[in-house]
Amino acid sequence: MLEREREELILLHLNRNRFATVHDLVALTDTSEATIRRDLKRLDGDGRLRRVRGGAENNVPPRVHQESLVPPVEDLMPGASGPEYRGEYGTVTGPAVPTSLTRDSMPLRQRLAIQEDQKRRIAARAADMCSEGATLFIHGGSTTYYVGEFLQGRRVVIVTNSLAIATRTHYGLGYRTILAGGVVDPESELIFDPVGHNFFADYSAELLFMGVEGITSLGVTNTHSAVVRSARQMMEQSRRVIVLADSTKFGTMGHLKVCGIDRVDTVITDADAPEEECRLIQEAGVEVILV
Repeated sequence: MLEREREELILLHLNRNRFATVHDLVALTDTSEATIRRDLKRLDGDGRLRRVRGGAENNVPPRVHQESLVPPVEDLMPGASGPEYRGEYGTVTGPAVPTSLTRDSMPLRQRLAIQEDQKRRIAARAADMCSEGATLFIHGGSTTYYVGEFLQGRRVVIVTNSLAIATRTHYGLGYRTILAGGVVDPESELIFDPVGHNFFADYSAELLFMGVEGITSLGVTNTHSAVVRSARQMMEQSRRVIVLADSTKFGTMGHLKVCGIDRVDTVITDADAPEEECRLIQEAGVEVILV
């Protein structure tokens, strides 16, 4: 493939997906990693994209990141009223929501490059569990983001609350993708319903793939109430719950409990996961798969 053709393909991919890893672009262009890195360096120097750790991103900010361009939810839904929401950012009534529900966390696009090889191996093993024609819930996260990549060629339906995952699977991989409606959180790229509707109650999934902030033999945790709420909603409608967690998540705990470990069917992690913690989780009746 000529240099100009690769550039066009890379920029088109970033226009659709906003972010791509070096591995993504190697597969896309059928060329070497060294060639892609040179392409990214040149395009970054020309101001046509922005290089980041592990890949590149579109350097034209999406509208959801420009708070001044997004009208308040009250303006979009005049006169709307709803239940009070009490969370870590105080109490709001009706559809109003904080600008970012995960603003104290690292943005998704940065988290994707951390433990990337481990996350890809975990995601590949998760994809092997999917049967033809299955409906899958994929809860947004930096490990679950990669699952769609390994489902290529399979006839599945993906239901997700992640704008990043939906963009990747719909435009890049061609699955049937169903995206939850609501307000986009700019840091996590998750979508939250501002009035507390349970979007997932209308669906039923064979498998739920879910990332976590922390996991121990007591259960799985997160640090944001809106994330916990959406994860629980998916769990209620799923036949099996599969936790995807790299080894850095073991033994740590967020301050909000998503569920007890007995609610999890399978944990997929990398070979560096602490042996004792894995043993305790297995003793609780949970399948632990090391990749």
